[in-house]
Order: sequence, then C-alpha cells, then structure tokens
Amino acid sequence: SSGINAEWPLRPGDSADLTVLEYTAVPQDTDTVLGYALTFTCKVHDNPASLKFYHNGTESVSGVTTNNNVATLIVEEVGLSSAGEYYCEVDYSPSLDTLGGSLDSSVAIVTVSSFIYEPEDVYVKAGNSVDMSCRTTSFIQPIFTWKTGPVVTNDGAISVANWDTTTLNDEGPYWCDAKFGDVGTLTSSTAVLYIRAIKTPPTERMVVLGHDAALTCEVHGKGLMLVTWLNDEEEVKVDSVPTATTLVTSVL
Repeated sequence: SSGINAEWPLRPGDSADLTVLEYTAVPQDTDTVLGYALTFTCKVHDNPASLKFYHNGTESVSGVTTNNNVATLIVEEVGLSSAGEYYCEVDYSPSLDTLGGSLDSSVAIVTVSSFIYEPEDVYVKAGNSVDMSCRTTSFIQPIFTWKTGPVVTNDGAISVANWDTTTLNDEGPYWCDAKFGDVGTLTSSTAVLYIRAIKTPPTERMVVLGHDAALTCEVHGKGLMLVTWLNDEEEVKVDSVPTATTLVTSVL
C-alpha cells in the first residue's frame, strides 16, 4: 500500500491535490568483494513514521542511520553472510492529510566474490613439474596475476601456475591476486614452493690403498630427509643416519 497526501474532508465540488508517497532512492543490485565496504541508501517523500532496512527478511539494525526521510545502511567489511536480498520498508502514520500505510522498496541482490581455493605449500624434487592453483566464485570474471616465474593458465574463475621443470631458483613464496574489474582485488594466502635437491653431489677421489677416504653429499630441502649411500647399486651402511629440516651434509 502507499501513503497518500490529500486535503480533506472535501465538500461537493471541492478539488484536492493528490500526492503519492514513493521511494526516490532504493538499493540496487550489487556485486562486491569479500572484505570491502557496502553502502545502501533509501529515500522517500516527506518524513515517515519509520524507515527500515531488511536483509534476507530480517531487519538490519547494525550500521543503519536515519535522518528524516533518508536511511543509510553501511556494511564496513563484507563477509560471505552479507550476500542475499536487501530492501527497505517505510511506514506512514495516518494524519489529517495522509492515509497511513507501509511500502516496501524493490529488492536488491548482493553477490560476494571470494576465493574458493587458494595455493597450498608444495614439496617437489628438483627437475619435476608441479602446479599451484587459485579459484574464485564466478559472479564477476576475475583477472589473475601471479608472482613472476611459473607459466600461468587462466580459465574463467580458475588460475593454475605451472612449473614444468623445477630448479632451486623456483623455491619461495607464491600467491595470486584476483582483480574483479573496478569492484576490488583479492589477494590469496601465501604458499611456499619447497625444492628438494642434491645441492653438492659426491666427487671423484683418488686415495692411497689402506688410507681413509671421505665423500660428502650436501642435500637441500625442507622436511625430513634421509641420505642413503650406494656403491654399485648396493646400500653402504654408515654409523648414523643423517636427517635435518633444512640442509643435510652426509660424510661417508
């Protein structure tokens, strides 16, 4: 129903001005990005008894300010729960020149773009191939960028970074940025590419018969690593099994 302004009571032959009270500003459909701010405004004719915002059928109280015939809703930091339907409800109390009633605004739909999948830490042997990937919701077509290094393939809301042949130079932190047009940009969590490799292999040695000989093998990598020595494809027993979380140097 609508509020109606009229000059009454009327006598036969009298005329009256009829004003339909309606919205002059209402929430609009909005695509936004997780973590960004969101603002809606509702404006009506004259000063109503009340002007309220509703989100998914529930009155919104937090972030709402009302000044006479204008109400503003501000969401400081959009979350996934911020998605859904928004509308206003205005209520006019009956008076001498107003037929009371309430009126809902049109409904605005809000979508929130976010990451569905983000890069994770990867352990790989030097020389092998490896992938990292990002995926977002598809409300807005994102443009992905990665730290320089991998070959990047984008397919809609999915971006894959690939290293065909990894080297020690590839080791380090990586992340993806997803730019959603003029709406905003999201940065994924940071993942680390860990490379495992024999950094310094044993070298040939000439020794005098009956004397001691030492061979050194330096291994690079993070995580638990075991060094096994082989002689003509048969394992050579050592007094201790060297392990480390960053660098292993084994002496035979």
